[in-house]
Order: sequence, then C-alpha cells, then structure tokens
Amino acid sequence: MKIFIDTEFIEDGKTIDLISIGMINEDGEEYYAINLDCKFDRANDWVKENVFPPIGIKLEKEFNYIKFPKEKTLLDYYKNKPVIAKEVELFLRGNNGDRDIEIWCDYGHYDYVVICQLYGKMINLPNIFPYYFNDIQSLARQLSRIKNYQVLLNSILPEDLEIDGNHNALLGAKSCKLRYEYLETMLTSIQNVLSDERIDLPKFS
Repeated sequence: MKIFIDTEFIEDGKTIDLISIGMINEDGEEYYAINLDCKFDRANDWVKENVFPPIGIKLEKEFNYIKFPKEKTLLDYYKNKPVIAKEVELFLRGNNGDRDIEIWCDYGHYDYVVICQLYGKMINLPNIFPYYFNDIQSLARQLSRIKNYQVLLNSILPEDLEIDGNHNALLGAKSCKLRYEYLETMLTSIQNVLSDERIDLPKFS
C-alpha cells in the first residue's frame, strides 16, 4: 500500500517541530492532524504567513501568545503529539493491522525525519515503518534518464496537478499522490515502448 505524506513544520537548523501532518493512501483514505504541542511562537515570518492561516492560528505579537481558532471543525484536528503518533501508526497499519507499505513524499527529507521523531529514537519506530522513504523528485529524475525521454521535474508538472492549499499538509499529501500517479502513467508508457523494442544488453567477458 502506498501512503503519500506531507507535513508542515518549524525548523531552526537544529530542531524540527511538527506543526501538522497529512496522509492519503492509494485507496483515497485520509488522515490529518495538527500538533497541539508545537511551539508555534518559534515560527518565522514565512510560516506565520503561509502555514498558520489554513489552521486558524494567529500570533498576537503585542502580547506574545498564540490565538487558536474558534471553529470546531478546525479544533477537532488539534491533538497532542502522543495521540498523533498512535493515530499515524494505526493509519499506516490499516484495517488488517499490518501490511507492506511504501511511503512517498515530495522533497521529503525533513518530512520523514519529523514524522519518525514522533516516536523518539530510531529503535523506537513501530515495525510498520520502513527505514527509508520514496521521493517524487527522485522518481522523476530516474525517469528522465531513460533513453532520451524528457520528463516532468517539479517545475514542469502539469498545472492541473497543483492543489492550491496555501501550504496545508493534507492538500500537500493529495498533490503528492497526484504527482505520483502522473509519473506512474509515464513509467507505464515507457515500459510499453521498451517492451516493443529490441534491447541490447551489455556483454561481460
């Protein structure tokens, strides 16, 4: 089962503090949560302007405190970190309690680190977690090296795959899924072409 993940976070070069996490699997099941334990007051101006509005947070500069949203639809997503950690594990395991999964991110280096840190040390990761993740950008680059096939790095992915979510983690995960599906279609096309051609394999003496 492929799981597509995106996060929003605060980082200062030393620590990565989870703000929110969004996930969607290949069957379309979704998960979204906002970290109530996040130190929101450590956010830089870019995060305040681009990440806070979708989750209803306002930082009152005059009084240096966080103003949380009043809308219940948003507040329901606010959860403590241990709760998020448990729910993420349950989502990855699925209804059967255990399954083979692939985790996919887009530019996901920080995303996967901050997700794994929900569980502390690496040895504490639930056994459902792979020790690696797959990145959309890596797949795109690998496809671009097949023959002379010019493919779709992030800057030239079709515009209709972009989801305008103002840096919302769930919409980011959905966008990741759409990007993967687009790349998978290209991969299938390439495989069909190569299967119809005679391929000369290298000879070893």
